[in-house]
Order: sequence, then C-alpha cells, then structure tokens
Amino acid sequence: IENGDFSAPLQGWSNYSSDSGELSIDNVNGALRMQVGSTGANSWDRQVYYEGVAYNEGNHYTLTFKAKAEVARKMNISIGWLDAANNYTWHGYASKVVDLGTEYNTYTLEFDVTGGSTSIGRISFELGNITDGGTGHLAVDVDDVVLLNNGTVPAP
Repeated sequence: IENGDFSAPLQGWSNYSSDSGELSIDNVNGALRMQVGSTGANSWDRQVYYEGVAYNEGNHYTLTFKAKAEVARKMNISIGWLDAANNYTWHGYASKVVDLGTEYNTYTLEFDVTGGSTSIGRISFELGNITDGGTGHLAVDVDDVVLLNNGTVPAP
C-alpha cells in the first residue's frame, strides 16, 4: 500500500462519518491517528479507508498492520469495493473484528478474492458501533499497513 507507513502524511487515506464532526484523521508521530467521537449505529458509520487497490479474481492476499487505542476497544477491518454507480453497494471480500489494546500489536487478515476483480478496492478501518466493544471518544493509531498479493489460489 502506498503510504502505508504514513511517511507522506495522509496521502491516499480518506475518512467517512455518517454524522458530521464525529471522526477526524491526522498524522501523529508517523502514524495514522483516527480520533473518534460518538460511534453511530453501525461499524461503518466511522471509517478510515485507502481506496484504489487492485484486487484480482482468484488471488490470495495478506494484509498486516499495527494498531493501538487509547482505551481497549474493537475495530472492524473491511476489504472490498464500493459501487457508487449502483446506490453505493458494498462488495465485500473479507472482514475481521480485532481487539485493540493500548500498546501496538500486529494484526493479520488473509483473504481470497472471489466475485470479480476491481481496480477501486478498499481497505477500511471501521470504528463505529461494534457489538461488545465499540467504545467512542478516543484515538486509535494505525501504522505499517502492508498488503501482499500471494498469487492465485491453488485449485482444490
């Protein structure tokens, strides 16, 4: 991922909040800082994403990143693409809820791309309302985001 180490401030990274003023992003100490206010109703109501990833049908990918939170909470990682022309339909390849602690930990998500290739893929960090762990009014830091295309999935 270009700028997965956040050496070029926030280049390539965007944020979305269903409620104005409840999510902001910044580059703090060479990491992506996500400042969350209220959580909203859904996990995707507060999200920070990188868009423009090429995902190839039939390929296996590994996403790794480091993350921590001011207070332990959960974060959903969502992989896929948003079809803006079709009423913003989400086409998901994978998702995973991880438990964030107050110190950096490394997290991994492996997934296969099925259902078609895209050149507008997203990696989305969701900090909205998550069952049993969507605390708001805190900062979450992410760094060293790396996506590896491991090639085609072997036939069974």
